[in-house]
Amino acid sequence: MNCGCHATAVGCHIVAACTTKSSHKSLGLSGDAVTAGAAFQTLRNSPAIAISNTEPPVPHGVFPKLEFWGKQMRLLTSIAIAAGLAAMPAAARAVDLLSVPTSTNESLPVADSGFDWNRFYAGIYGVGQSSPAGGGQFGGGLDLGVNGRFEFVLVGAEVAIEGLGGGAGGVGYVQGLGKAGIALTDDVVAYGAGGAGLALSGPSESDALFGGGVELAVTDDVSVGARYLHGFPITGANPKDQVTIGANFHF
Repeated sequence: MNCGCHATAVGCHIVAACTTKSSHKSLGLSGDAVTAGAAFQTLRNSPAIAISNTEPPVPHGVFPKLEFWGKQMRLLTSIAIAAGLAAMPAAARAVDLLSVPTSTNESLPVADSGFDWNRFYAGIYGVGQSSPAGGGQFGGGLDLGVNGRFEFVLVGAEVAIEGLGGGAGGVGYVQGLGKAGIALTDDVVAYGAGGAGLALSGPSESDALFGGGVELAVTDDVSVGARYLHGFPITGANPKDQVTIGANFHF
């Protein structure tokens, strides 16, 4: 455009500034220099020059480059988010593995340790006895004793008196026993027993007694048990086999 005016592109618009005295009939410009705004308006309305209102064309290759870098940024962002999400469970597990010791002045409940065998006891029992001289005899008795438990070991002592009837006749009998055994659980003990027995009435007899038994706690103070004893005659030549079943109250 040879009109003595300079056109400068600014953004998406053209500003025309005429700086010299010129005349161009085809453009309708004449006289002294005109202002940039008037020149632009004249150029815009001139049929000889078409100034478009649309955006200027983008240089070739700009959009593909922008699109490429946009994809790269989106990819990096996605990778960063995925890495952060993947790290969260690991961090949570790491926290779960930590334990912090604490202390408190409050008392904690303690579970019941089971039956207390370290006491005296008294009880009753039923007895059945068989011997060559007396035959089959049945009766009942009373016992008094004490137990002591040390860890899983149980020791104790007992005296008992009983009366038997049937067979060859009635007889009274007293016996003393020592016991030693183990605690199978807190509430169950098994033991061996040994001692001596003496007839109080009937034929004069004495025996060495050996055997064993088992006892089960059924409440905090009551136990039930069964025991077998064999009597080796010391005097009287009358061996005996005796079975007792009874209950004891511990105090």
